Parts: sequence; structure tokens; C-alpha cells
Amino acid sequence: MLGLPFGPFAAKNVTRVCRLLTMRDNVLAQALHQHFLDCSQYAKILARTAKQSRQELHITGLSDSAKSLVLSLLHHEIKRPFFLVAPDHHHAARYHQEISNLSRFKVFLYPASEVSPYEQVLQSPDTIAQQMELLQHIINGDPDPYIVILPARALMQRVLDRETLVKNTLKLKKGDSLDLNVLRLELVRLGYSKESIVTLRGEFSSRGDIIDIYPSAGSPVRIELFGEEIESIRNFSVETQRSIEELTDVEIFPRWWCVLEDSDLVMTRLREAGEEAAKNLSDSA
Repeated sequence: MLGLPFGPFAAKNVTRVCRLLTMRDNVLAQALHQHFLDCSQYAKILARTAKQSRQELHITGLSDSAKSLVLSLLHHEIKRPFFLVAPDHHHAARYHQEISNLSRFKVFLYPASEVSPYEQVLQSPDTIAQQMELLQHIINGDPDPYIVILPARALMQRVLDRETLVKNTLKLKKGDSLDLNVLRLELVRLGYSKESIVTLRGEFSSRGDIIDIYPSAGSPVRIELFGEEIESIRNFSVETQRSIEELTDVEIFPRWWCVLEDSDLVMTRLREAGEEAAKNLSDSA
């Protein structure tokens, strides 16, 4: 375990500087970076963050904004995924804003769900979108380092496991064969609702050989078929309903953190549970 204090410079000047500077093509930011590299205390931290090292680091004497700066500098040097656990969403959102301006790599905010699964209230679509975006990034295995900032409450909330999420993700690619009726049924199974016009996340519409989908993560997409072949995939605007940019493929994630399983499998499990319950009752009698 290593505890390293930073002096008044980090506590005062860094707080102001980190709000103004960015690591992206900024000469002043590079000079500040070099200032930290020349600091003996910062050098000790880098030595303790080697891949083979399993020691804990305790860094003291930093204000909240200075923490963002030091974390972004460490991430720039180490180039490994970082997870920053904040006490609540307010602190997490502030760290996300600051570190996004300081880091050249992707910075994700993974929000906690504000609704209990036992309440008869649906989660915010924007919350699920941010959660799905991060999980999609992790599953796809992007080699570039990234930073994840999340409130402590998010660590205690259950989501779909990796295998289930991958199994229930629709991957559509230009040129692939597609049965429109099967796609409609799959979207309903994944929690999407059929509407005449798509305006919100979790909706889809079908008009002839054109199907519009607003996924749980990402932009709304318009899929055009030629017979049973995907002719084109485009982003579109829900305000104007006009196509914007052509894509080669798209991934459609489940709408909620639960999905309907195969009906035959569900019936089998219910039958087995009923038989087990009946056996327990007869044994107790």
C-alpha cells in the first residue's frame, strides 16, 4: 500500500487549470503533463501501477477536480481500462464532464437505475441507453483503453450477463438475408413495441419493405429490403423522419434488462417446477 500526498499546487492551481485545459492537441496541457512527469511523487505512482504490481494506491491531498486531472494523466501513461467509482450520480456526472475534457480516450458514464425492479415504474430509456453503450463497447472488445465512471449504487444493480446479452442481440448487416416477419417477432420478444411512426427508444415500425427501429442504445436506424435481402441500413432523424447516414451493419440490444425466453423452454421449466412442488407436497403429507 502506498500513500502519496500532493502539495498545494495540486490542491489549488490544478483545480483551476484542469477546468481549462484539454489533453487533445493543447500545448499548455502537454506542459502540465510534463510537469507531473518531472514530479518525484508522480513517478512513484507510475512505478506502482505496473501490470505485475498488485499493490493498492492511496493518493491524498487532491481536490475533486485535481483527482480528474491525475486520473486522466495516469490513464494516458498506463493505457489500461480504468473504473472510477463515485459516491453518487452527481459526483459521477461531474467527474465524467471533467475527465472527458482531459482524456484523449473514450470516457463512459454508467448511471445507476433510479427505479427499483420491484416498483411498477419503467426505467428511463436514457439510463438504459448509457448502460447498454458501455456493455456493447466491452463485449465488442475495443483494443483502445477507456475510462468508466459510475456511482457506487450501480455496482449493486443486476443486469443481463454477457452470454445472455450476446445471445439476445440482433446483428443485421447489409447484404444479409432477412425474414421481415421473423424480425418483427424477435423485436417484440426483446421488448420493442410496434408503432405507426418511430419517435422513442424501444419502438419500431414497418411499412412494406422498410422497417424503422430505435434501439435501446445508439441512433434510430432504417432498414430497407429488396426481397429478403437487406439493401441498405441508414441512420435517420426522428424529428424529420429523413435518412442521414448509410451504415454497413447495426446491433439491436434488448429493450429492458429482461428478455422473453423460448416459449417451449418456459413451459418445460414451469412443468418441472409444478411437478417438483407436487412431489414436495405429497412427501410432506
